[in-house]
Amino acid sequence: MGVTAMLGGLIILAPAGLYALGLRNVNGRPSPPASCHPTLTDRVLLEHAFRMSQPITVKPLSPWAYVNFILEDDSRDAAAGGVAATSLVAQHYNVQHLKDRRSIAWHLSGAALTIWLTRHWSADQVLCAAVDVLRQTPSSRPTPISPD
Repeated sequence: MGVTAMLGGLIILAPAGLYALGLRNVNGRPSPPASCHPTLTDRVLLEHAFRMSQPITVKPLSPWAYVNFILEDDSRDAAAGGVAATSLVAQHYNVQHLKDRRSIAWHLSGAALTIWLTRHWSADQVLCAAVDVLRQTPSSRPTPISPD
């Protein structure tokens, strides 16, 4: 009984511990864009980049909500586009700001910073920053849609 309770407690607390561990690997935190409101063109660019058929929404995540999001397979949901946009911003920041660059640390820190961004930035700030990353990084740009 005691082992089961301890194992259950570890499972419940694991996301919070991993979140804290991931954030500790990130030097500093990104600053949000100043006064930003994504335009219709910005939103369309993001929707094409993340292959979304509906407007992207960014909602605050907890470590447990992030785990739940990963376990669900609803990549077409508007919230999935918000996580993808936030993750893009986190990855872009982490390129220059990680203490440990090993694969497991990279992924854990990316997830942790993604969660942090959804909790500390507005949806508009995340979307504007994601658009900036897409425009700065040619390999991140979506391919133009050609008429058939």
